[in-house]
Amino acid sequence: MMETTNLSFQSIFNMNDISKSTQEHVTKVYTILAQGCLFSFATFYAASLGYIPASLAYFALIASLILEIYSIFTRHTKTTREIISPISFYLTAFSMGATIGSSLVLMSSGDALVLKNILINSFIYASALFASVSIFAFLTVNRRMIYAGCVSTALILSLLSIFFFKGDFRAIIGIVIGLLYLVVDTQKMVHKAENGMYEPYLDARELFVDLVKITIEISKLLMSQEKEKKKNK
Repeated sequence: MMETTNLSFQSIFNMNDISKSTQEHVTKVYTILAQGCLFSFATFYAASLGYIPASLAYFALIASLILEIYSIFTRHTKTTREIISPISFYLTAFSMGATIGSSLVLMSSGDALVLKNILINSFIYASALFASVSIFAFLTVNRRMIYAGCVSTALILSLLSIFFFKGDFRAIIGIVIGLLYLVVDTQKMVHKAENGMYEPYLDARELFVDLVKITIEISKLLMSQEKEKKKNK
């Protein structure tokens, strides 16, 4: 039976190499995350075209919240690890994409098209950031390299935000904070795995939430850029 382990302040800055089993766990988590992202994007696109009703999206959202609460109290049981956690993760991915997509149907066609393009572009940018971090996670057992991926992508995105997007400074700060969450959650995932706690779907869920946060902040930048374009016309 797995034992619980706390993430101490010191462990966040632990740069020791990770074991082979932990590296395999990290690879599995990012694979699950990629599947969830693709699933969420597919449901978003289908819902934006009206193929998924809003009622179904809201039902999935409520169901995912109920399963998440249930899994908090039963996280170390076999049923939760092998059945509840996977269902909860994919329900979250589905409800997130379907809820946002179905909300576009209620908007005017012009505004919905602009917002849809912004969300798609934001998701692509955010996914590119995660992909770069994933590459570091797949190819190395050195924690420094994994965090170097997070830090370098944060710096690159910040520069793009300033010189290319020319967006709101608060949104830039939000992106950096989101990437810091990614660093901490990645370290927490590694720390748990090094102590014998393997929760791939729970770890993937936390990273998925980080991805959503970063996507939202990038969307703010793109929307501010769109407003500037309208003012200059």
